[in-house]
Amino acid sequence: MDAAVRVVHEESLFTAGDAFPTFVCRGVRFGINICSDTQVSAAAAAIARAGARLLLVPAQNMMRRETVFY
Repeated sequence: MDAAVRVVHEESLFTAGDAFPTFVCRGVRFGINICSDTQVSAAAAAIARAGARLLLVPAQNMMRRETVFY
């Protein structure tokens, strides 16, 4: 499956997109929120309105190792 997702809400490092696409894999419709879109409930709501049953949120924890609680 080929897909592209772009952050929609303000972000200084990435070119903004203008949609919240969904995809189907093995019969499950899903969407992806990345970067600052994860901080805005409207992003998840748009994916839900498109019929997604799963929201993927790939994230890299930017906290320093010594401050993360295990």
